[in-house]
Amino acid sequence: MHKTQIKTFLFFPLIVIFLTACPSRTRQHIDMTDHPIFIQPGSGPLTVYDDEELNRVGSKYFEKKDYKNAADCFRKIIENYPKSVHYKSAVYNLALSLEMQEQCEEAKKYYQKYSELTDTTKDLDYKFRLGYVSLCLKDFDEAEKAFSALISDSSASEMDIIEAKTNLGVVKYNKKEYKDAVEYFNQAIIDYAKLSKEKYIENNFFVAQSIFYLGEVEAAKMRDVVLEFPQELLERRLEEKAKLLLSAQNYYLRVIKTGNIHWATAAGFKTGELYEIFYDHLINAPIPEELTDEQKEIYKEELKKKIAVLITKAVRVYEATIDVGKRTGMDSKWITYAKEHMDKLKELFIEEHVN
Repeated sequence: MHKTQIKTFLFFPLIVIFLTACPSRTRQHIDMTDHPIFIQPGSGPLTVYDDEELNRVGSKYFEKKDYKNAADCFRKIIENYPKSVHYKSAVYNLALSLEMQEQCEEAKKYYQKYSELTDTTKDLDYKFRLGYVSLCLKDFDEAEKAFSALISDSSASEMDIIEAKTNLGVVKYNKKEYKDAVEYFNQAIIDYAKLSKEKYIENNFFVAQSIFYLGEVEAAKMRDVVLEFPQELLERRLEEKAKLLLSAQNYYLRVIKTGNIHWATAAGFKTGELYEIFYDHLINAPIPEELTDEQKEIYKEELKKKIAVLITKAVRVYEATIDVGKRTGMDSKWITYAKEHMDKLKELFIEEHVN
């Protein structure tokens, strides 16, 4: 999987390629005037280093997901050791470390530099990275081009194609081309189901992501339903909005059942957010002008009761999501979002419905 198996590529294919072609002899022929040892007190992850040590330590930092220090190590190789056997891999690994920090503009620059140093025409990992960087930069046309090419790449495995289809769905979702997005997500889910019948698949990241985004499509449609009068239209819109909320919620529950912790916590947060959005839209819906002052007060009180239920449901879902994070040791952005939104809603509930 190109999103999470990058460490395999990072520490084996690239580094092994550059070291196994008689590594000891290569090192013996490095001119020591181009192989300096730098001393740099207190300014980075290493105070004394050469290219071998930088490569080793940078790889360790990357394994620990300390992408900032990993990037510092690989950058030092590029800046100080142009003749190092690790130079090409350092360029790629720096791009990857920057991408993991969402510094995608700079990451793209180093991926392009890497393509100038080596033939990438058959390098699937490189092609996926370009697609991901384009997604990160919101260059959806470029991302669509990259992932479309991967689907028809003869060297792509079945899992590669599932990954590419999932990401094409993400591209279409971001372009608000929901019908096409749903088609790609469903294709990825069907392909995964067929493949899993033939052999055991350890990683379900992309099938969970596809189901998650099917929920996101329904949630986006729910947000687009505007609550407005007259009364008959309002009731129709409320029913439509509620149906889309339930549809989105069902997809998020399916994600949780996959057991993929990353997307399960994302789905947990998004389920809570559904109720929060519904709350926001209800509270901001216009009050019918034809009502008397007394009727308006009754209307507000009834609305408060319904809203209280929505806030309570949202808070409970956020709490459950946070608990999953605690039990599994997962510390993702979704857990952070859940904590922030839960605190805000609790404060709002006290202010609106207790005080």
